Parts: sequence; C-alpha cells; structure tokens
Amino acid sequence: MLTLTVLVVVLVGAVSTTPAYADDGTTGEPTPAPTEESPPAEEPAIEPAPAETVETILEGIPEGTEVVVINEGVVEPLATEAAAQIILQNDPIWCPGAALPSDPGCTAGYATVTELIANLGTKSGAGTIYFTSTYATNDAYLDHSNPNLANLTDLSIQGGWNGSTAAPTVGGITTFNSVPLSIVNWIGNVTLNDIIVDGAAIDSGIYVQTAGNIILDNTSATDNGFDGADLINYGGTGNVTVNGGNFSGNDQAGLYIASQGVVNLTDVIVDNTSALVNDSYDGAIIDNSYGTENVSVTGSTFTQNLWDGLYVKSAGIITLNGVIASNNLETGAYLNALSGTGGITISNSTFSSNGDWGINAFADDGSITVSNVSVNGGGTGENGAWFKSFQANVSVSNSTFSNHTKTGLLAVAGGQVTLDGVIASSNAAGNGAEIYSINNFACFGTQDITVNVNNGTYSGNGEYGLYAEPGSAATVTFTGTQTYSPANGLGNTFINPFVNPCPPPDPNKPTNEGKPSNVVNVPNTGGEPVLQDCENFSSTTLRLEAGTSVKVRCPFSGTSRLSEITNDELPGRLPNVFTFGSAIEIGLADEAGDPVPVMTEGGLLTISFVIPEELKDKRLSILYWDPTANNGQGDWIELPLERFGGENFPLHPDDPDDWRMISSGLEQSGNTVSVTVNFPGLFVLVAR
Repeated sequence: MLTLTVLVVVLVGAVSTTPAYADDGTTGEPTPAPTEESPPAEEPAIEPAPAETVETILEGIPEGTEVVVINEGVVEPLATEAAAQIILQNDPIWCPGAALPSDPGCTAGYATVTELIANLGTKSGAGTIYFTSTYATNDAYLDHSNPNLANLTDLSIQGGWNGSTAAPTVGGITTFNSVPLSIVNWIGNVTLNDIIVDGAAIDSGIYVQTAGNIILDNTSATDNGFDGADLINYGGTGNVTVNGGNFSGNDQAGLYIASQGVVNLTDVIVDNTSALVNDSYDGAIIDNSYGTENVSVTGSTFTQNLWDGLYVKSAGIITLNGVIASNNLETGAYLNALSGTGGITISNSTFSSNGDWGINAFADDGSITVSNVSVNGGGTGENGAWFKSFQANVSVSNSTFSNHTKTGLLAVAGGQVTLDGVIASSNAAGNGAEIYSINNFACFGTQDITVNVNNGTYSGNGEYGLYAEPGSAATVTFTGTQTYSPANGLGNTFINPFVNPCPPPDPNKPTNEGKPSNVVNVPNTGGEPVLQDCENFSSTTLRLEAGTSVKVRCPFSGTSRLSEITNDELPGRLPNVFTFGSAIEIGLADEAGDPVPVMTEGGLLTISFVIPEELKDKRLSILYWDPTANNGQGDWIELPLERFGGENFPLHPDDPDDWRMISSGLEQSGNTVSVTVNFPGLFVLVAR
C-alpha cells in the first residue's frame, strides 16, 4: 500500500506554483483573521464534493501544469500505477455484500487493515474488502472476536481493484508483500480472490479459520516461512474449495487443510523444482477424516517436496484425476480412507521418480479403482504403488508400474483383485506385481480371494513377473495375452496358494519383550540425569508431573534427562497458525557425559504429550526445533502425521549425512499425542 507523501504541482514557465489542495478544499495555510479594513467575507454555500479519481484530480489542474508525485522522496512517473495509488488513497476499503467501491454503503479507504477494522464497528452482515496491486503494511489480521468485526458474517478478500471509487473495476492481482494474511475465529464463509501472499518470513502466508465455507480462487501463497496456506474449518460443516493457485517454495507445507466438509482442489500447483528459497516438506496435506465427506483433487501438480507430494486422510471417497505427484523424496501421494466407508479412485495421473513409494492408497469398506496411471521410478525410486482394501476390491487397468529398485505394484484385498492391461516391468530387485489376500498379508481377514489378470506385461523384473498369495482355495484366472519378455530373474509367475503369514517367534532370537520399562518421575526442572539399564529393562520412561513423558528405548548406553519448557523460553517465535500447548526438552549423553545428537545404536525416543484441557477437540501437531536449520539459526519443523503400515521419514532426506529419522508420525490416542524419533531436542505440542 503506497500512501501520499508529497504532491507537488509546478507551473511550467511561471514564477508561482499551483498549490495542491487538501481534502476539505483548503490549501492547508491558516486563514487570516478579519480586520476592520477587511470585514469577514460571506461564506459560500458548501456543495458535496464529487468522488475523486486520478482523472478528476488532473482535470482540475490548469493547462500547462507539470504534476510530480513524490513517494517518500522518490519521484513516481505520473503514468504509473504507483502514482495512481498514491493520489487515490482508497486501499483497503470494505463494501457490503459484493458491492463495488462506488457503493454508498462502502467505508472510506484506509492506509492499513488495522485502520479499516477500527472503522467497521457500525457495519454488519456480509462484505468484501478490496485491495489494489500491492499491500506491504505490517498488518493483515482479522479476528472475528474483535468487537468491530463481531457483526460481520461472510467475508470476501478481493484483489486486483483499480483503486477508483468513481469507476471501480477488478481485473488483476494484489500481492501481500512479506505480510501474512490471517482471518481467525470467523463464523461465516470466507472467500479469497486474486491474491498472492509472498515472503512472510516466519509465518504461514494465508491462515483462514472459520466455521463456514472456505474458497480460494486464483489465490497463491509462495516462499513463506511456514505453510503456504492453512485452511481450517473442522469446527463447522463448511466445505473447502481451492481453484487454481501456486503454493510453492514454502518452508513446511504448500497447503494444509483440516475440514469436516467436502474438499475440492483444482489446478493447484506445488512445484519446488524452481523454488524461490525453500523446498516444502509436503506439497499438500488434506485431513477431513472428522466427518463423512469426500475429497477430490483434479489437474494439480505436487513435485519436488522433501516428504510427500500429496497427503490425504478422509472418511469419504478420495478421487484423484489428472494429478502429477513426482520427484518427491518420500511418497508421491499417500491416500488414507481407513476411517470411513469411502473408496479411492485414481485416474489419468502420473507418479514418477519418488523416493520411497510412488503412491499408497488404503481403504477399509471401499474399493480402490485405478486407471490410466503411470508410476515410474526412474531407476531410483524404491517402490511403485501399494493398493490395499481390507474388505473390498482392488482394480487396476491400463496402468504402468516400472523402473523401481524394488517392487512395481503391490495389491492386497479382502475382495477380488483385477489387473487389466497392466505393465509392471524392469523393477530391479523385486517382483513386477505382487497380489495377496488380506489374511496372507496381515494374519487376519479374508483367507481366499479371486484374482483376474488380463492382457498384461510383466517383464524384466529382478524376481518374478507376477507373484501371488491369494489363499489355498483362491481362484486365479489369466485371460488375453501376457508378455514376460525380457525374462524375469526368478520366473514369469509364482502362484503360492498359502504361506503361513504368522510363524511362531524364534525362541533363540534375543528380545526385550516381557521386560518392563524403568519409569522415573522427574521434576519439571529436569532433576538428575537417569542412567539407562538395558539389562533389566526394555526402556527408560521419564515422566513429568503433568504426565507428559519420553520413553528412551533400548539399545542405548548412557543417560537421559527431561525438563519442561515454557512458552517464554522457546528459542524462536511460533508460527502464526499455532496455539502453544506445552513443551519439553529431552537430552541424551553417552557414558562419558558427551551429548548424543542421534541414537545410532538402534534405540528410539517415543515422546508422549498429555493434551491440555484447552486444546482438546483441536487439531494437534508436534513441532521440533531444529538448531541446524536456517544456516544454523534454527527453525521449527512440523513432524509428519501418522502413516498406515509404518514409514520412516528422514528429517532431512536431501542430506544423506543427517541420520535423524522420524520412525512413527504423529498419533493421537485418548488423552495423549505421541511421535517416535531417534534424536533428542526441543519438542512443542501445538494446536491449529
């Protein structure tokens, strides 16, 4: 937002200047007092001034006059948009409903959002706040609990306004330059149109929290210090819709969505191939598992993220169409429909050169249907796709799973598995395709399933082209033509009717099972270090007074120490999207007393926070303060959410010399939230 500093008007070829008048029609000079020689002049009748635009201002200046606009000492060419904004001074402005800024119900224009809010106390109902091309003031925070905003309902933030109140138009983009845009505690629908939030140093670029619908249309959030955009309406029944937008280059996630309603993403981009500063840890995180509604992602790209390209957890149906999720260092797309009855449909999509899995898709009662999908490891990705439906079917058609270092396709079902026109080739050290009944894979559920294989290519794999354990009484049917050339390492097909999936434990294998944990109650200040005893115990559990604890699992040789940290003692401010819950610091030392930065012996730390009363029923996260991040200045990292089937996450997968791992993502059970890692440090429980 540019404000008027000086408006100088100079008469060309004349000695005197033409003064610039103030809004009240005066020159700003004091009016001389009347004298006996000059009695007071009659005051003329005052007529309402017409709405001013750049054009009307210039029309009132004498011919031959040169106009110079000076902004904080810098001369702005008159023809520029910057000069126009300086003269008009109408940004931001609030208008009722969807009315344009020419509407008589609009407020005046103000220099900042804070000033606008201070003048909204008499307004009520739905409204739109308009912005011109750039907003760079250090405030854009709208809290519905503010008395001046309490009577407002639906809210739209509209960018690209031309700044005119006489002939207003909308046809561009407004950039919030290094200023986060936050809308919190709202009750109505919130819509953002034609907005870019770029370069917020510590915070998420966009944070919207409401009970109503959230709509982002042609809105982007790039290169921000935490998430690109956090869209939160799990406390209501509203839906979330994102149409278009770029969410690349943010520190943590490009998009984070928590909702009970329908979630639709269309033409969204989180592409960090040419990230401005940082790579996102996750492209998009969508969690609407609290309700029963569906998630749909169409025509969107999630590439070059440090962990997952796309994470979806839903109780409804998950649909992906025209999605690209490639070159992510962990998983291209992780889809979890286990908390409801919905199925998963994936079509016309590409998952290439991802580090661990191209795609994971898990359902309970619903079927998994895949068509026209390409999963190509590029010779470096470990596994192609894992599709698992506990009680229904898995159907894959006209799709490719090739060039992985391990397995191409893994399909597990409680119903039937159908592979039609599948290519699973050149997977170096695994099978082209593997098929299992639920019981043969996981020791429970359906024993025998039906398998149909039609017109496939299973060639050049390190083990078998097609390997199946469908059950002892299963039906396996091959139709059409199958191609197995070039040859597979162990053979074309291997149909194993039944293998006992749960053999008894080896009595000669060393184990800590049966050994108790050494539970030590410690004061909040930490107390003395506790010596690990792996001969008599399986672990050491350090427990604070409020119940929050850390389990130090064997094998580990040394001591551990746990203490509570207050909000004021944190080494860095929390991002704007979080409410502080509690914090702990866990320290490890070896037998010589030297600090242990990572547990290389194989031990793990399970950190379990007791949820404070004020944070119950909120969406919880655990942050880790990474002292090595940000060129050694430190930074917050939000630890990943839980993954079905388990998945290790390197803290920094782009740094092979960093051995810090997340063994189990965030899990909430009853009154506790936990995460398992192999490194000590400072951890904070927070809520969105």
